[in-house]
Amino acid sequence: MNACLNQAIEKAGINKNISFHCARHTFATIAVNLGIPVEVVQKLPGHQSIRTTQIYGKIMNQTVFEQMKKMEYNLISI
Repeated sequence: MNACLNQAIEKAGINKNISFHCARHTFATIAVNLGIPVEVVQKLPGHQSIRTTQIYGKIMNQTVFEQMKKMEYNLISI
């Protein structure tokens, strides 16, 4: 798995040493922020507990802004 990760890192032109753990964390964080339910993301890395997966659910500022736009639109419609 690390060999594949290193090939992807090289092809992407990244000049850093990235661990499998870092790649896994990034994948889960992006998946949650794209709106994939935490319960689904939990299954992908094989977490036994949803609490473990929730750690990856860091909310990016862009996600917050997008969600607030939904609220603004709904308030204007009232």
